[in-house]
Amino acid sequence: MARILPRFGASAEEVFCDERGKPLHPKLSLSLAHGGGMAVLAVGERAAGCDAERVSCVREGVLRRFSEGERAFVEGFPEGRERAFCRIWTGKESYLKLTGEGVSRWREVEIDGAGRVRRGGEVLPVTVKWKDAGEWIVAVCSEDDAAFEEVNI
Repeated sequence: MARILPRFGASAEEVFCDERGKPLHPKLSLSLAHGGGMAVLAVGERAAGCDAERVSCVREGVLRRFSEGERAFVEGFPEGRERAFCRIWTGKESYLKLTGEGVSRWREVEIDGAGRVRRGGEVLPVTVKWKDAGEWIVAVCSEDDAAFEEVNI
């Protein structure tokens, strides 16, 4: 954060966390995902959420909880079921981080292969964008056109 926030006229010292550990800033939207040696920070003037997952085997029990359209996407994705599964998973997680709702609402959200988010059958005014980062899939969900920038530390 100390290297990225100054690009937005902000500093890491202004960041604090809510009771669930979500990073907050008085002027910017922040979303953080980390684990397994990967960290992703989404920063914006409007709400944004992010997630990152290492591509691994499809969790069949979770796949059964995907919508029919999400399962069809996973089964038909030309780059493999594992990558498609991670796209849907990270898309849902990034949207729920954007809204601040958490995983309890996971089944209410449907993500399609184009990054559209549906809830209750309605297409929402947000989009998920993905970046393949080697063995990782990174997702950012926002109302704006998300841009990816890599900063390696």
